[in-house]
Amino acid sequence: MVANTEGHDVIPVNQPGWDAAPDDPGIHALEAMVSRVLEAGVALSLTLLLLGSVLLFVRGDSGYGQGMQNAAALTTHVSLASFPHTVSAVFRGVAGMRPYAVIALGLLVLIATPVIRVAVTLIGFLRARDWRYVAITAIVLAVLITSFALGKAG
Repeated sequence: MVANTEGHDVIPVNQPGWDAAPDDPGIHALEAMVSRVLEAGVALSLTLLLLGSVLLFVRGDSGYGQGMQNAAALTTHVSLASFPHTVSAVFRGVAGMRPYAVIALGLLVLIATPVIRVAVTLIGFLRARDWRYVAITAIVLAVLITSFALGKAG
């Protein structure tokens, strides 16, 4: 470790064992791709959340029987029975322009964005034939997918 001018420890990238040079165009391309995925995911999520919120206020109901007759309805408990519970229910609700379904899709996109980032990174490491990082990234992706599967199961 080496201390930089601010007194923080940094790992010098020119030491043995550091695989990629900081000016490696492949690394920069992968970083740019990951950055675009994250930006697009957050932008799409925000757009869907805003659209669902606008629909909620314009229509005056959730699309699932929850009316918004007064301001108190915004702060009252929302019954989970009136919210789409599955991905297919979310897509059916979005097709019907139901506000809660559009909001739910925005949240699903936000949740999926980091998972997609890991998948894109895995593809980048596969293309670079960096097998150590392929293995690490594949394990991370498997843990993420397993956690979603286990969360759905119970």
